Amino acid sequence: SEAASLTMPDVSGLTETAVRRVLKSFNLRLNPVYQNHQTVVNGDSFKQSPAEGENIQPNQLVTVIFSKHEQSK
Repeated sequence: SEAASLTMPDVSGLTETAVRRVLKSFNLRLNPVYQNHQTVVNGDSFKQSPAEGENIQPNQLVTVIFSKHEQSK
């Protein structure tokens, strides 16, 4: 029988630690990317691929973009 199709959870606004926990519960792997994004709290995620609600496969690699503020000197 077909495995139940999984849909991607929404991990926006979470820290990397929290995202890893969520993805692990869905048997997914994290590919973290960091971008300077001043309007998002430092360390929080603001974009993900696949998007929330898309079909996913077990052990799929999920790219999540986290805010990383540049240190002003």
